[in-house]
Amino acid sequence: MALASIIVGLLAGIGWVVLGGKLLASLKTGSAALAGCFTVCMGAVAYVHRQDS
Repeated sequence: MALASIIVGLLAGIGWVVLGGKLLASLKTGSAALAGCFTVCMGAVAYVHRQDS
């Protein structure tokens, strides 16, 4: 799950730079994407774990 979050964050940051964004804005975009993806993935894990109990 963490690896998927890192990949999404990197792709978002690189994509922002490719589209002409500033470096600091791309860092913030990548960080927000990483945090969002990690939160969604952990929610999915918690949901599946709860269903197994």
